[in-house]
Amino acid sequence: MERIVSKKAMESATRWFDLASAGIKQKDYDGALYCLEMALEIGMKAILLSKNKEVPKTHNILDAFILVVNDNKIMDIYKELDGIKDAFNLLIKFRNISGYMFESAASLEDLKTVIDRVYDKVKAYLDLFKKVTDKS
Repeated sequence: MERIVSKKAMESATRWFDLASAGIKQKDYDGALYCLEMALEIGMKAILLSKNKEVPKTHNILDAFILVVNDNKIMDIYKELDGIKDAFNLLIKFRNISGYMFESAASLEDLKTVIDRVYDKVKAYLDLFKKVTDKS
């Protein structure tokens, strides 16, 4: 069951990433950043599911994710996760801002800067997560 759910989660993460990519093309940086964070978050949840771990019902699952990566048979991917903590924390911070741009001092250009910093990393992490969940 977890294998099916983890694969569905990866499919969802891919759709979120595709939405982020489309938003970037349309210069919808608040929407794109929101989708980019969701893509990474759901990809991380797919890893937890693939290892039969309970998925926290929260957006910030970084600690649970790192514990599973450190504690399971997927240590071989750990070296490829360089920077994931910084990327995820940055996305979580700006995801909250992107949802309430009308109340924020941040600009769309600020969000574009964040996206430019993490977009390629998120794509690489999702590709890696897919390999892991496909093996599960």
